[in-house]
Amino acid sequence: MEKLLTIAIPTYNRSKFLDMLLYSIYNQYDSRLEVIVSDNASTDNTEGIVKKFENLVYIRNTENIGPDANFLQCYEKANGKYIWLIGSDDLVFPGAISYILNFLENNNNITHLFLNHNFFKDDEINTQNHNNYLKLNDDLILNSKNKWLSIIKNQITFMSAMIISKNVYNAVENPIKYNDTWFMHTCIILESSNFGNQYGIIKNCCLSDNITVENSNQDKKETWIFKVFGQKLHYVYLDLALKHNFNKKEINKLYSSFVCGRFGRAIIRMKANNIDYKSEFYKYVFPYIKKYIKTWLFTIPCILIPKFICRFIYAYLKPLYKKIIKR
Repeated sequence: MEKLLTIAIPTYNRSKFLDMLLYSIYNQYDSRLEVIVSDNASTDNTEGIVKKFENLVYIRNTENIGPDANFLQCYEKANGKYIWLIGSDDLVFPGAISYILNFLENNNNITHLFLNHNFFKDDEINTQNHNNYLKLNDDLILNSKNKWLSIIKNQITFMSAMIISKNVYNAVENPIKYNDTWFMHTCIILESSNFGNQYGIIKNCCLSDNITVENSNQDKKETWIFKVFGQKLHYVYLDLALKHNFNKKEINKLYSSFVCGRFGRAIIRMKANNIDYKSEFYKYVFPYIKKYIKTWLFTIPCILIPKFICRFIYAYLKPLYKKIIKR
């Protein structure tokens, strides 16, 4: 019997976080679920963590095939009518799974579903009703993907907030072409939207995204964000999204708002920590963002701030720094 929803978890060396995520899922396990863990050749205790849970499909790669290929493997191995990829460092809130399953059963024409969520760091206590991304009174069902995008905005890039039907995934032609984009999941959402007919949004806060800096930089050098959110994201938004008939004005607005503030924050942090960033910034970022006014208002000024002021901002004004720029 086909499961209604596959929860697929791509992971690599995050056994601590994976353990917490799996508990948050299995504390509300439902027979309508299929749960998959796709382990990208972890060298930590991932296999030991997975063995603690029943009714779980465990896939262990013999070598690290990269994040995008591992995401694609999750889509390919999923047997549910719907597919929900969740980052192994995120958490699902109590009651969220049954709400999602009931929503999908009652709205069986939904092809793309966005889940409201919030954000936390390792040193913070997160609650289901604090700092939610969207403030909605009701669940939404829309017939326009551009209207859908205008509400969810840049969180279309947040893998864990996205559920799609297996049918629209299967309609994506040769998805391996998106390997090494760093946004396999977003690329699939964008192309599969051509085959969608209803785009949903769940008002309830269903999960929490771990935005700990050290966690996001795991196994990467600090400047990785320049290539990923500069060159790579530019391809996703300004090439792929436009190819698949998303509104050009909205896409440009989303891209500029996403990257200009993000890079300004990163530059302050890197200068405060004596990290050489300029060569990669000017190679992977500046050519793509120089046309936006926000670049000259919010990014370039951060390059001009002296290092000692950056250190002061980062070290002594941390509460204000967090409040203003939401690190």
